[in-house]
Amino acid sequence: MRKIFVLFLFLLFSFGLPAQTNNISDSESLKLAKKVFKELKNGNSDLFYKYASQKVKESLSKEVANSIFSSLEAQCGAYLKSENWFVASFNNQWLVTSRLVFQNVDIKFNMTIGKDSTIYGLFFNPLAKKQNKLISDDVSYREEKAIIKTGKFSMDALMCYPSQKELFPCVILIPGSGPADMNETIYSNTPFLDIAHSLAKHGIASLRFNKRTFQCGSEMDPNNITLNEEYVEDVLSAIALLKKNSKIDTKRIYLIGHSLGGMILPRILSKTNDVKGAVFMAANSSRLEDIILKQVLYLNSFSDDKVAELRKQVKNVKKIIDGDFDPKVGTPLNLPFSYWKDLGKYKPVKMLNKLSIPMLFVNGGRDYQVPVEELLGWKRNLKNKENVSFKIYPTLSHIFMEGSEKPGPNDYIKKSVVNKDFLNDLSDWIKKN
Repeated sequence: MRKIFVLFLFLLFSFGLPAQTNNISDSESLKLAKKVFKELKNGNSDLFYKYASQKVKESLSKEVANSIFSSLEAQCGAYLKSENWFVASFNNQWLVTSRLVFQNVDIKFNMTIGKDSTIYGLFFNPLAKKQNKLISDDVSYREEKAIIKTGKFSMDALMCYPSQKELFPCVILIPGSGPADMNETIYSNTPFLDIAHSLAKHGIASLRFNKRTFQCGSEMDPNNITLNEEYVEDVLSAIALLKKNSKIDTKRIYLIGHSLGGMILPRILSKTNDVKGAVFMAANSSRLEDIILKQVLYLNSFSDDKVAELRKQVKNVKKIIDGDFDPKVGTPLNLPFSYWKDLGKYKPVKMLNKLSIPMLFVNGGRDYQVPVEELLGWKRNLKNKENVSFKIYPTLSHIFMEGSEKPGPNDYIKKSVVNKDFLNDLSDWIKKN
């Protein structure tokens, strides 16, 4: 049996629903979700398949469904309990959630159920470990709560300040794809927390915040999401918040984008003149659909039929701008049409060539999600620009932590910290620019 890696694929299925007539109540949907969860926990997907939509059945083989929980335990440690079951109405369906407590990390369980009892979505997200206190015993930094507010959406944030009393340069940390918390928590690893605390020790403040898709996902319209809703609007709100902060040198605001959060930097930078410099951490220069296909092929986690289907979907989204998109073929990871249409119009290199601010591109040599070739792609396309630097760290993973084995999901499971050489280089670059 091929392995599945829940952290990266997360069974992200969510579809728009038709109007329902025979509605089930919130309590009935909660009862159904609990029964299905119990069966999946025991390695039995029969009940799940009984209620799953046809599209979900096509996207998730029974073999994989039976293995969901064993895969979660392999990656997160022994399962301990479920808690905080909750049901809410959204987009003509019920969204049932619960916190699953494992030995090493907690997971958020999400199931979307149509009002006709059909299961239209099942996905799992890692949850941040609770911080017991905001002020660390380490006197070299201090943290304060903040809120990023964009329209009706409010996201929790943390300002991390150096211990000195002066105006500080400040970095905004922008995480990668999917619902990510402010620490960019991956199992027991917290790369953004590591970066924030290291920067503070070097006299640089930072702002990190929960992504809208992490904290306010149930309030968003799943059929009308673009990069603007996922990233751009909230980063611009974060910049506006810093501009009002009397502790920040507002002429020295920097952006650090990781993975997809780095790829979207050009669009953000094109909409503001308040950023002094930008760091692209493992940012893909290729199109997202091509990166997804490469990751799936590397992990060997899909059946041959599913790989063939994904290849068709990759070709299909490339036709959106030309008007030849076939809705019957679908899209990679079932991300909505709006998302892929927006990506199809996005020209990051063209945007960067219009900018003159300092930029730093960094990549781990052991990164299989966004391999070194992606950094080289940026380098080729920006070869005539000044103030642009590139650096590769041969032994580091996608989250810039050390490793020596063949790159793979185990890079994220093992508890580690962001590499000190990279952290020192990051602080040095900010100070010089």
